[in-house]
Amino acid sequence: MLLYHGSSIAVVKPRLISQTWGLDFGAGFYLTSRAEQAQRFSETVIRRRSSGSQTVSVFEYDEVSAKKTLDIAVFPEPNADWLEFVTQLSH
Repeated sequence: MLLYHGSSIAVVKPRLISQTWGLDFGAGFYLTSRAEQAQRFSETVIRRRSSGSQTVSVFEYDEVSAKKTLDIAVFPEPNADWLEFVTQLSH
């Protein structure tokens, strides 16, 4: 599966950031499965920073490998379980 990250710079190796100001769910590296959403976010980043150029970095996500090493929560749609999860992260 391809995942996208919108920013003002290209990202080759993702890293977690400790700053949480302005992030919906706290510190992390944010990805989306929708290229157009990442493109829109890159525009937002450029406006906030007043620098850089629209950049969408693409990453291949290997779900089989990830499940071997990560604890993954999957929410196919925004429902009560999803809402509980995201509100716990933002506190």
